[in-house]
Amino acid sequence: EQACRVLLNMTADAENRTRAGKAGAIEAVVAAMRGHEGSLRVQDNACRVLGNMTVTEAENNTRVGEAGAFEAVVAAMRVHEGSAEVQERACWTLLNMVGSNAENRTRSRAAGA
Repeated sequence: EQACRVLLNMTADAENRTRAGKAGAIEAVVAAMRGHEGSLRVQDNACRVLGNMTVTEAENNTRVGEAGAFEAVVAAMRVHEGSAEVQERACWTLLNMVGSNAENRTRSRAAGA
C-alpha cells in the first residue's frame, strides 16, 4: 500500500511517469494488485498509479497492456464491487489506459471491461 502511495506521488510529474515506466513500475504495481487482491487500499492506490502513469504517456499505455493491467483492474472491480471509491478509480484508470491505443481497446474488452 505504501509503495503504491509513493509511486502515486512521484507519478504526478510527467518526467517521473516516463522514468517509472522504464524502471518497471507498471509491472510492479500489477504484481502488487495480484498479490493483494483483497486489500481495498492496495487496489485503490494501484489503480490511481496506473491512471497517473497513462495520462499522457504512450509508452506506458503500451506497457500496461503487456503487463496485464487490464485484467488486474477488472479483477479489482469485481473483488471490491461494493466500494464506490475503487469503482470510480478503476473506471478512470481504464479510460486512461485505453487512451487512443487500439490494441488496448481490444485488451480491455477481452479483460471484461
